[in-house]
Amino acid sequence: MHRDNNDKLVVKKYKLKSNNKLQDVNLKKLLLMLLTYLYALIQTNVLKFWQFLRGSGIPWFKLSFIFIVAYVLFTRDMNFNFSLNAPMKAASNSELPDYKASQMSFKSETAVSTFKRDPKKEAYIKRFKSTAITEMEKFGIPASVQMAQALIESAAGESRLATQNKNHFGIKCFSKKCKKGHCANFSDDHHKDFFRKYKSAWESWRDHSHFIAEGRYKDLLPYKNDYKAWAKGLKAHGYATDPAYAEKLISIIENYGLDKLDKK
Repeated sequence: MHRDNNDKLVVKKYKLKSNNKLQDVNLKKLLLMLLTYLYALIQTNVLKFWQFLRGSGIPWFKLSFIFIVAYVLFTRDMNFNFSLNAPMKAASNSELPDYKASQMSFKSETAVSTFKRDPKKEAYIKRFKSTAITEMEKFGIPASVQMAQALIESAAGESRLATQNKNHFGIKCFSKKCKKGHCANFSDDHHKDFFRKYKSAWESWRDHSHFIAEGRYKDLLPYKNDYKAWAKGLKAHGYATDPAYAEKLISIIENYGLDKLDKK
């Protein structure tokens, strides 16, 4: 913009050439400028603080003492905080579940859920279900316990003692004057072990009821339908030599739901 000879205002238009290329920025120079500024700022503040200390009139030994006390208090506070946090961490760790215990629990639950019932045992239960209930009503022996004993002692009705002697409970003969055909001894048994022989499986069940309700096991009758107490009592009275006899009875009762028979 200028005036010509005729004193007229003349406006010149300039065209600016621009290109789309980005110009490189010198980052090193930018960082150097930033560091220079920060250094100057720190230097100024430190100088002011130094002047303050000199003008305050506080002796050097007092300043040193103050710094030492502040340092000691700071470190003690840190240690105190750490000691407070330690029990909290220990408590939080104690609340964590035991991996081995949870793993064992998971395995036991899986074992129960994947338990497969034996078709032979189920067939035996179905066959003698009504018999077990009848004996329970007449003699007071839980149907679940008597059924579990029959399943173990007769191998679900397939043992040699059950098939040949119709003996489903492994009852022995202790008579010295028994008649012929009253009992039998197998080659793999002790020469003094004679087992009763019956005409039918039902007769074996009835003899077992008399054996329990009228013999040394009659003191178990007050347990009524408590099958666990019955199982432990039979083992304690020496019904079987197997140390795990009670556990096996309970396992069969629970796996096959035999306790439902006691509620009929």
